[in-house]
Amino acid sequence: MIKYKLECKNCEITFDSWFATSKEYEKLKKKKLLACYNCESSEVEKTLMAPKFINSKKIDCRRNS
Repeated sequence: MIKYKLECKNCEITFDSWFATSKEYEKLKKKKLLACYNCESSEVEKTLMAPKFINSKKIDCRRNS
């Protein structure tokens, strides 16, 4: 599963949506099956997203520098 932040070019809101794969997003986009939940426009595009990294090391907040 992959989550994209999408932006409606018509009403300019952003929202998150999940897709099985990036190819699935492209397939739906090409067929114009993606729509804004607010205005129902099909002018929806991916926005830039920063990756989320998970640090496996525990940080001791009590520790002084």
